[in-house]
Amino acid sequence: MKLKHVLLSCVLLFGAIAFGQQPVYRQLGKQDGLPSNTIYSSLQDRQGYLWFGTEKGLVKYDGHSFKIFTHTKMTGQAVSDLQLDKLGRVWCQNFIGQHFYAFNDSLFYPTKIKTAGFYIPIVIDKKDQIYITIDDSIFVYNKSLNLVDSVFVGREFASPFLFNNQFTFTADSFLMRYNKGNVQTINNYPQFNSQYSRLHTFNINQKIFCYPKPFSESVIYQVYPSKKRIQLTTDFGKASIQTVSVTNDSLIFINTTDGTYLFNRNLNVAIGNKPLFKGYSISGVLQDKNGAYWITTLGKGILYIPSLSAMQFSVFDELLLRSCTYKNGDVLVGGNSGVVYTLNNKQNKLQPYLTINAKQQISSLLFDSITDVLFAGNGRLNIFKHQKQIGYVDAASKEIKKVDKGTFMFAASGLVGLICFDSSAFEKLWLPRLNLISTNKHYRVYRFVSHTEGLRNITISYHQPTQTIYVGTSKGLLQISKNNDAFLPYNNKPVIATNLEWVNNELYVSTENLGVLKLSYNQLLTVNHLMPKVGKTVTRLKYQHKILYVLSENGAFAFNPVTAKFTSIIAGFGQSNIEEYKDIVFNQQQIYLVGGDLVMLLPLNPPSVQHRNEALAITHLYSNYVPFDSKKVVRLSPSQNNIRILFSVPWLNLNDKLNFAYKLNDADWENIDGGNRELNLLALSPNKYTIQIKAESTSGFESNIEKVSFEILPPIWERWWFYFLMIVFVGAIFYALYAYRIKQINRQNKLLADNFELEKNLQKSMLSSIKAQMNPHFIFNALNTIQSYIYLNDKQNASRFLAKFSSLTRKILEMSNADTISLDMELSSLQLYLELEKMRFEESFEFNIKVDENIQTAMIRLPSMILQPYIENAIKHGLLHKDDDRKLNIHFSLNQTNLIVSIDDNGIGRKRASHINATRNEQHQSFSTQANQTRLELLMQSKKNKLVVEYIDKVDNQKQTMGTTVILTIPVIENSLVN
Repeated sequence: MKLKHVLLSCVLLFGAIAFGQQPVYRQLGKQDGLPSNTIYSSLQDRQGYLWFGTEKGLVKYDGHSFKIFTHTKMTGQAVSDLQLDKLGRVWCQNFIGQHFYAFNDSLFYPTKIKTAGFYIPIVIDKKDQIYITIDDSIFVYNKSLNLVDSVFVGREFASPFLFNNQFTFTADSFLMRYNKGNVQTINNYPQFNSQYSRLHTFNINQKIFCYPKPFSESVIYQVYPSKKRIQLTTDFGKASIQTVSVTNDSLIFINTTDGTYLFNRNLNVAIGNKPLFKGYSISGVLQDKNGAYWITTLGKGILYIPSLSAMQFSVFDELLLRSCTYKNGDVLVGGNSGVVYTLNNKQNKLQPYLTINAKQQISSLLFDSITDVLFAGNGRLNIFKHQKQIGYVDAASKEIKKVDKGTFMFAASGLVGLICFDSSAFEKLWLPRLNLISTNKHYRVYRFVSHTEGLRNITISYHQPTQTIYVGTSKGLLQISKNNDAFLPYNNKPVIATNLEWVNNELYVSTENLGVLKLSYNQLLTVNHLMPKVGKTVTRLKYQHKILYVLSENGAFAFNPVTAKFTSIIAGFGQSNIEEYKDIVFNQQQIYLVGGDLVMLLPLNPPSVQHRNEALAITHLYSNYVPFDSKKVVRLSPSQNNIRILFSVPWLNLNDKLNFAYKLNDADWENIDGGNRELNLLALSPNKYTIQIKAESTSGFESNIEKVSFEILPPIWERWWFYFLMIVFVGAIFYALYAYRIKQINRQNKLLADNFELEKNLQKSMLSSIKAQMNPHFIFNALNTIQSYIYLNDKQNASRFLAKFSSLTRKILEMSNADTISLDMELSSLQLYLELEKMRFEESFEFNIKVDENIQTAMIRLPSMILQPYIENAIKHGLLHKDDDRKLNIHFSLNQTNLIVSIDDNGIGRKRASHINATRNEQHQSFSTQANQTRLELLMQSKKNKLVVEYIDKVDNQKQTMGTTVILTIPVIENSLVN
C-alpha cells in the first residue's frame, strides 16, 4: 500500500511539470493582424514579400503588417493554390474554382479563364502558360490569358504539377504529361485501394512520389523513374497526411493533422521520430530566401522558424532565472520552485536534476568542476558536493563567482561574503577585512567589512591586477580596495549595476537605466557602440570567446570590443513567451539563453543571414491626402505642404528589429517614430526638397536609400513675376484712377451744365406753359362768363365772379414764380378755380375736394400748378360735353413719401371726347396738356423718384363709359407729419 502511495506521489510530482521541445519559433495569428488563423497555401514573390491563402482571402505580408486582398465577384473568400508567374502576378483560387491574381497591389478577376465549379490546382510553367484541367480536358492559356490549346484526355485527373517544365498529372493509374498539344504516358502504377479518395504527388531529386488521401499509413510510393513502395520509419499514428512540402534545402516536410515530420531528400528521418508541433494541423511549409521556415496551419496561424538548428525547451509553470555549465557540456537551469533542471547536451533533453527544500526561486547558480561543488541560492546559499548538500549560508545570494583556487565570493542582500574550501592567496590578502561567520569540515565562510552591509548587493567582480573588488549595490557601484571603499558615480549620479564583466582589463557594467558603461581610469563612460542598439535596461553581460554578450530589453547581442562589430545573436529567432532574457551560458558549440519558461539553444556560430530582395521601396506619396508621382517634376502649391510618404520593405527576420530614418535635404538623419512604414511631414515651408529614407536593423543590416524630390512653391506674392505684375498692376491702377478722375470731373461738369440747362428749361417751360398756354384759356373763358353776367345785368354774380377771378389770377402769378408750393396753397387755388368753373356751368356742375386727415397740407410741397391742367381737361373734355349731372371728385391721400391725387369725373370719357374733337377738326393738342407734359418730362429727368400719371377709363357692366379717373403719384419734397 505504501509503495502505491510513493508511485502515485512520483507521478503527481513529475506530471505537474510539463516539458516541451520545439525549434525556436514565433507564432503569428489574428492578434498580429492576420485576418484568419486558417491558412491553406503560401509563397514568396520576387521582391521578398510573403503571400498567404487564408480563410478570409489573399494576404500579403512584409514582416510588419498584413494586407488583405478580396474581390467583389468572389463567391467564396477562402483561397488556396498560390502560384507566381514571370510577370509577378500572384495567382490564387477559391474552393469553387474561381481564379484571381494580385498585381500592383490590386486583385483582378480574369473572366477568360474557365471556372470548374470546384477546386482544382492550376500549373504555371516558365513560359507563363497556365494549365487547368476541367471535365477530363486540359485547357492551356498564354500570359495574356487567351486560350491557346485544349486537349480532351478522357480520364479523371489528379494532382497536376510541373516536372521538368512540363505539365504533368496522374489520371487513373497512369502518370502522364502534356507536350506541345499532345498527351503522353510516362509510366503507370498499381491501382490504390478505393478507400483513398484522391492521389497527390510531390517531386524531388528528379523523382516523382505520390500518396493517397486520406492517409494513415507511413508509406510513400515512388512512381518515376522507377516504381517502388517506401516504408517510412516514422509512425504517423492516427494522423492523416494533408500535404508534402519540399523546401529549398531539399528537406521534405510531411504535414499531417497532428504535426509535421521532417525527412531528408532520401526520405530518412532528419529530426527525431516525433512530429514537430504536435497538436497542430499543418497545411504547408515554405522556406524563404533567407532560409527561414514558415509553417502554415489550419486554425492556429503561422509558425515562423528562423533556423532548425535553434531549439527551445519549455518548462511550463516555471520562471527560469539563472543557469550555469555543468559536467560533459550539460547545462543547469534554476526555476522559481526551487528545482534545478539539467539540459543534456547529447540528447537535447531537459529534466529535473535536484529539488531544494526551500521552494523559492533560484537566484544564483554556479558549478565548479575542479572542486565538484554546486552553489544554488534560493533565499539561502545552498552548497552541494558530489550531488549531496554539504551545507548552506544563510544569505539571499544574487551572484557567486570563483576568485581563486577553492575560493568563491558572493553578493547577497545585506552582505558580501567569501567561501573558502582551501587556503588561498586571496584569503590571506583580504583577511584584515574579513569576519568569520561559520566553518565546517568542508569550508569557511567570511563576511566582508565594507559599505555593502545593509544594502541589496546584486553583482560582484574581482580585478586581480589591481586587487580591487567591485560590487553593484542598491546604492551604487562600490569600489573596494584593501584600505578604503568608494562609490563610483556616472555624471554625478549613482549607478545601479546589474552585472559586471572584465574585458581585456576593462570593467564593463550593465545598468538598469544607463545601458552599458565602461570603467576607464576610475571613470565610468558610455560605450557609444552599444547604447543605441541595446537600449537603457541591460540585465546580463558575459565575456566568452573574445566576444562580449549582452542581454537587454532589446534582445541578445554579440559585441566585439576590438573591432566594435555588433550583431544580434537572436536575429529572427523570435521571443515567444519571453519578455526579456535573464541569463546566458555557453559550451563549445552552443549558446543557451534562459528567460521566462524557456531555454533557447542557439548555435555558437549561426549561419549568416543572407539578405536578399529586401529593398526598401516607396509605395505611395500624398500631398494633403492627394497622391502624386515623385518620378515626375512635382511642384506643389504653398497650401499643399503636408506630405505623407508610405514605404515598404520585405523584412522577414521578425526579431531583428528594423528601424527607419529619414534625411531632409542636407540635415542630419532622424529616426521615424514607432518604426512605422510611413513618414509624415507637416507644414513644410516653401523650398525644394529631397527626402531620403533608409532602414537599418538591430543586427547591422542597412537597406538601400530611396529618394523623393519635389518643390513647394512660395506664395504668389513672393515670386518674381508677381512683383513685375504688381508694378504693372499698380501703374495701371494709378493710370485708371487718373483717367477715372478726369472722366468724373468731366461728368460732373457736364452734369452741372445739364442741370443748369434743365433748370433753365424747366423755368422757361413752367412760365411759358402756365402763362402762355394755360392762362389764356382760362382767362378767355372767365372773361366770357363775366361778359355774359354783364349782358344779363347780373351785377352781383359778375362782381362775385370778378372778385374770385382776380384772387385766382393773383395766386397764379404768385405760384408761377415758385418751383414748389405747399399743398395748402394748391388746394386754395384749386378751390377758387373750381368755384369759378361752377359759376360758369351754373347749377349743372358739382365738385368735391377731399383731403385725408393724416395729411398736414402745410407741410407737403409739390411742383406748382401741376394739378390744374388735369382738372381743366376733366371739365373741358369730359364734363363740358355732358348735358347735366356733371360731377368732379378730387381726393388727396398719402402713401409713404408719395402724394396720391385722384381726379375722378363722370364725363363722357376719353374715347368719346377724342371722337368729338376729331369731328370738330381740332388739329392741335390742348395748350395746357402739352405744356404740362413737357414740364413733367423735365421734372422726371432731375428726380430719382418719378412723378407718375395713370389714366383709368371707367365703364359699367354693359361696357358703357362712366367717366375718367386720373391718378397722379407725386413725390413729396418735404416729409409730412402723419397723425
